Amino acid sequence: TYLRDLAFDPAGHLYVSESSGAGSDGVIYRVHLGPHVTLEPFYEVLLAEVDGFWAGDFTFDRDGVLYLSSGNTSRAKIYRVDDPPAASPPVPLYQPGGSVCGIVFDRDNRLHYSNWSYGPGAIYRVDLAALERTQVHSFPGRRIWDVLFR
Repeated sequence: TYLRDLAFDPAGHLYVSESSGAGSDGVIYRVHLGPHVTLEPFYEVLLAEVDGFWAGDFTFDRDGVLYLSSGNTSRAKIYRVDDPPAASPPVPLYQPGGSVCGIVFDRDNRLHYSNWSYGPGAIYRVDLAALERTQVHSFPGRRIWDVLFR
């Protein structure tokens, strides 16, 4: 399958994902660097637990909690995984009514995502307690796949 996303946990460990959208279950791997780079399966994303589609997008909050986003599908959702790498199912948290592609937490532990829209691409901040979003950037005529903060 395809390498879809990468993220660092709060301890600085690197993770990558592979997925095929609706073709088969996906996997998040922890990357071990050294003389030989190795990948260790960290969490298996079962399509049956994420409404049949996962484009490989994921991130960690500052407490190390894993979050998934469905990706470029119209029924996209944001999920929280409470106990990876255990086989706990993802908990659906938020469904905006459009795609949810790249997701990331900022320094204040606020979740942001891109909508990868054909119209005006945008980046949104989601208040997970109130389940409300605020548009923070708009890029008319451009598609935004991922979000990153420095």
